[in-house]
Amino acid sequence: VQVAKDGTYRLNNLPPGNYTVTVGVPAGHVAPPPANVTVKAGETIKLPGFVVNPEKPKPRFDWDRLVVKPGETQVIAPKRSGDTTFVPSFRTTGVTRVSPDGTTTQLPAEDRWISVEKDGTVVARPPRDAAPGEYRVKAKDAAGQTHTITVEGAQPVPVSYTHLRAHETPEHL
Repeated sequence: VQVAKDGTYRLNNLPPGNYTVTVGVPAGHVAPPPANVTVKAGETIKLPGFVVNPEKPKPRFDWDRLVVKPGETQVIAPKRSGDTTFVPSFRTTGVTRVSPDGTTTQLPAEDRWISVEKDGTVVARPPRDAAPGEYRVKAKDAAGQTHTITVEGAQPVPVSYTHLRAHETPEHL
């Protein structure tokens, strides 16, 4: 159907019946819902206006690498872009430790010290005996998309160094 510059269109001599009117839109736009109409013999129907809106960019979440030492707690929120009105709903689906040689070990749920909150905030609370290295956290959002967040378990600070005064270094001992 040809549409005039002002957005109007006319269909003449349609046989009576039920019709569904849909609007095709260019890429990057959202089509309005279809309109169902019933045409009776000799009747003129005026449809409501259809509004075509630009498509919202998909929400995007990105996390910086998080570094945490055993016995400490670190928290990081994702950087958001795209549709920032989208309300996230994340859940942690797995945590994998990556050894220096590249082998991976899935952490059992009861041993996980990294979690992703519903809003995408990552909370890392490694116990004092947590192995240093890279951990990959998998989280799913409400749309079912899986995100991977990297957390680095840093080398622990030796207990003997934790009580040094600001001007002291291990060499002074």
